[in-house]
Amino acid sequence: MKRHGQRVAGVTDDEMLDRFIRGLKPAIQREVLKDNPQTFSDACMLAERIGRLDTYLTHSTRNY
Repeated sequence: MKRHGQRVAGVTDDEMLDRFIRGLKPAIQREVLKDNPQTFSDACMLAERIGRLDTYLTHSTRNY
């Protein structure tokens, strides 16, 4: 996810956004789609934030 500034020749912004979202883990994909990001960059930032939260919650609930 750190490389979200890179461009792929011949691929539109909408295609990049769609391909990125389809490649996410289902739980993260659902949360990203709820926010309806309009740009690839927005989707990347959102997915990263959701992924960190998911990791935090997964690790913190194992201690109980």
